[in-house]
Amino acid sequence: MAMVLQASLRFCNLEITVGENLSVNAYSTFLNYLLPGQGGLVLRGFYLKTRHNLPLRRYLVVTLIYYCFYSVVSIVMLVGGLRAWWQTLVSVIVVSGGAYLGARLYAKNRNLNVKGLTINFENSAYLMLATCIQAAFQFAIYWVELNSLVAGLNVGQVMSYTGAANFALFASITPGGVGIRESFLFISQRLNHITSTTIVGASILDRAVYLLFLAIILMVILLVRGRAIFKLRRGVSIGAQLAKVDESAV
Repeated sequence: MAMVLQASLRFCNLEITVGENLSVNAYSTFLNYLLPGQGGLVLRGFYLKTRHNLPLRRYLVVTLIYYCFYSVVSIVMLVGGLRAWWQTLVSVIVVSGGAYLGARLYAKNRNLNVKGLTINFENSAYLMLATCIQAAFQFAIYWVELNSLVAGLNVGQVMSYTGAANFALFASITPGGVGIRESFLFISQRLNHITSTTIVGASILDRAVYLLFLAIILMVILLVRGRAIFKLRRGVSIGAQLAKVDESAV
């Protein structure tokens, strides 16, 4: 998500530091898991508004463009994983081109460039690349989880499984999308032919790994915040001691 946020902000002509990017995404991850809906999206929008004076409308439009690319990649993975590799490649090129032309047409009709957004081929290609890398990481995670439960699953099955799981993002009405993702996976069984037992087992394993990941993020946040508070208190203490020294000298 850090690369996706960086790529999205290119449309807004805004650049944030790597540390700031990682910090925002860490808090967003917590909210996405603990709250129903897209709590992380709201947090990022208000943060960029208050810290960098980025209008919420611009961030919303850029987020919609990202969701468009995300859905394109998910559809290709859902169906393309069951096709020949060259058919999948052609589908990616055709659908990506259609998404880019759609974004350009929408930007032209809404005159978004004048309003602070730069929608061009370079930024669109960079966002599509970030979205594909995100999907590749998701595929790798699901590949490890599924094959740790059932041996013999092929690449096409896991690709289709990943595409179906990704669509749960658009219907995350429960904290962490619990139950929603599983519903999408059960519906897609005719495409990937992965059994219900495997889906349930992989979901339990995925939740356990995700909770561990959240625990690590929480520890890092507490450590960073603790060091910042310690430095602040130390600075105040040193300042107070210097003030006392000055008073004694007088």
